[in-house]
Order: sequence, then C-alpha cells, then structure tokens
Amino acid sequence: TPAAERAGGLAVRGPAGIGKSAFGAQVARLARDEGWTVVAVDAVRPDHPYAAIAAALEQLVMRDPSMLEAIGAPARSVLAMLTPLAAPASAMQGPLSRHQVIGALRRALRAAAKGAPALLQVDDAHLVDDADADALLHLAATGRPVHILLAARPLPADSALGRGVARLAAGGRLAALDLGPLADEDARSLVAHAAPLEPPVVEQIVRLAEGNAFAALELARCAGPEGASRLPASAGEAVTARLCDVDPRVMSLLKSLALAADELDPAAVVALSPGDEAQTFALLDAALEAGALVVCGTRYRFRHELVRQALLEQIPPHQRLKLHREAARRLAQLDAPAALVARHWLAGGSPAEATPWLLEAAREALRLAAFADALAQLGPVLAFDPHHVEALPLPAEALDALG
Repeated sequence: TPAAERAGGLAVRGPAGIGKSAFGAQVARLARDEGWTVVAVDAVRPDHPYAAIAAALEQLVMRDPSMLEAIGAPARSVLAMLTPLAAPASAMQGPLSRHQVIGALRRALRAAAKGAPALLQVDDAHLVDDADADALLHLAATGRPVHILLAARPLPADSALGRGVARLAAGGRLAALDLGPLADEDARSLVAHAAPLEPPVVEQIVRLAEGNAFAALELARCAGPEGASRLPASAGEAVTARLCDVDPRVMSLLKSLALAADELDPAAVVALSPGDEAQTFALLDAALEAGALVVCGTRYRFRHELVRQALLEQIPPHQRLKLHREAARRLAQLDAPAALVARHWLAGGSPAEATPWLLEAAREALRLAAFADALAQLGPVLAFDPHHVEALPLPAEALDALG
C-alpha cells in the first residue's frame, strides 16, 4: 500500500515468548539477502543514555573503522561522546544536542551501507530509555534509505516509545504489527520439530502453551518418557525443571546474575560471584552448557528473558533486598555505570545510598542531552529528599532544555 511504502520502519509487538525475535531475525535475513546493511542489537535495561544506539554504533565501527572517516569530523565528535570506539575525535564545539546525535547516527548508518538501504533492528525495544526512543523514532519518521525494526512487548500508552509508535503509525510513517498466539496446528508443528513425542503429549503441550512459541518449545524439551503425566504446568516451571540437575553453585550464580543486570561482562560476573576468577569461569562454563546463558559479543546474557524471570521468581523477597545491596556494593567497586549501581540500591530499599549515584547518572544524562532520562534519575532523589541542595536545580535545567 502507499502507506506501507512510505513507512520508515516496522514495530512488532507481542507478549514475551510469542515469537517477536524469530520474526525479526527472519526479516533481517531477508533484508541481507537483498543487499541491505543490517545492524541488530538487543536492548537491555539501560545503564547510560543512548545504550542501544551506542551498541549499534560499536557494531558499525568494528565492522568497518573507515566509516568514521566517511561521516566527517563533526559527526565523529558526536559519536565519540557515546562510545570510546569513535575516538580519537575533536572536542565538541558547544553542548551536545539530541538532533546532533540523531544526525550522526543516520550518517553512520548511511556510510556503513555505502549506498544500499540500512536496517537497524532493535530487539526488546520496550527496554530502551527515552533518549534511544526519541532517536529511533526520528529515524523511522525520516525514512529511506534508513529503516527501523523494533520488536517489543506491548508498550504502555504513556511511554515515550508507546506514544511515538502510535503517532508514527497513525501518520503512515511506521507500520505496526501485533503478533498473536500460534494456531494449534502451527504449535503442533513447532513441538514436533523440537522433539519426537507421542500425539497425546503433543496435544497436552499445545494446550498448556496457549499459543506461546517459547512455552511450547520449553515444554517439549522437558517432556520425558513419562509423557503428559510429568509435564510442567508452565514455561517458567519448564525452565526450572530443565535446570534442576544443575550444580547448586551454578544456580546460585545464575540467580545473582538474573538479579544483577540483563547483560554482564566477565569482570562483573567475577565481582558478583563468591568464588575467585577460576572458580567463577568454571561455573560460567557450566551455565553455558546448561543453556541458561549465551555469549553476546564480549558479554553474557540469559538465553531468554523468561529464563531470567523464572530464576528471579525463586528468590524470596527478603533475599532479593540483600542481593541487590550486595550487587550495588560490588558493582560500585568495579566502577560500574552509576545508573546500574543506583538501580540496585533503590531495589534494595536504600534510597540514601542510591542518591549520589542517581545524581551522577543524571549529570551524565544532561551532558548527553538525554533530558528526559535525567529527570527520571532525579525523581527518586527528590522523592526521598525534596530539598536536596544538589538535585534541586537540575530538573529546571532539564525541563528548560526539553521546552
């Protein structure tokens, strides 16, 4: 349709496990087959502004460092504010603006594509911060030759991404697709492909999965000789059942990692582990072999968000408080991003300890023109101490910049 031809991107929405990632991967494969340049990133709970965009830029730079020369010195200076891989670069002339970030990102994608269309694919886009959401939506609004593919859980109507997707979809600048449950016949085919099971077991899995692809696969992989009589009741229970034979020390580490962050580098994993480096790496090997973790570049993440959630559900609330506080202390010693340390102090019920980290994160957001993110960091500070001397002037600065 004419509207679809104008659209600068596609937003795929649906609940966890419904197949958004698989759908996006197929779209990306088709785009590559047509000669497009594709950059795929997995969004995580952001530790700093523009986290998803920085991850995309780092991929581009590692693929072709000469791209930095092609975009010009001003754009390179902007990118160097977001990732050290763009350094060395000239100092910025004046404060950074979000329009400069968006322009530099578009230049980088076009330079990397060398005249071909470019696709920026963001999985778990519901996790992006307001700064990332603003930049991604601007790229979608501008359209060809740069395109955006967002895969997200249902977006709150009052979120920056939710509002932007609705606005662009209404104007024909972004196509929106809501994925629903698998039809029973499709679920049967998926289960049959995953494991050779008797028809009654397949039917039981189809019923329990309720059209959720991830649930169907996990249940199929859990089905043993006992058949339907021993099937877990849900995907979460299936994940737990598959990990029941894992060494308790590995499970303890996995629970700490599930609570700590969406992605962690080896140094952070060691910091969060009770053992030394050699012991921790042995536990990591076992976690990878068990299929709970996967390697993502130089970092580790859970195979699926539902795996992480299943592990979190096994941690009693009082233990979560303790683990969050311990994670905050250890990550602070590791010089982790201020926003991540603050998140753990807050989740551990310690707003006083979180305050200096929130202020540091807010100042970083202001420096990067991520004004809505700065306000989000300042909110808990002023809720805890409405008269905080350092925090009081900062919201006015952010609101003035937002207009």
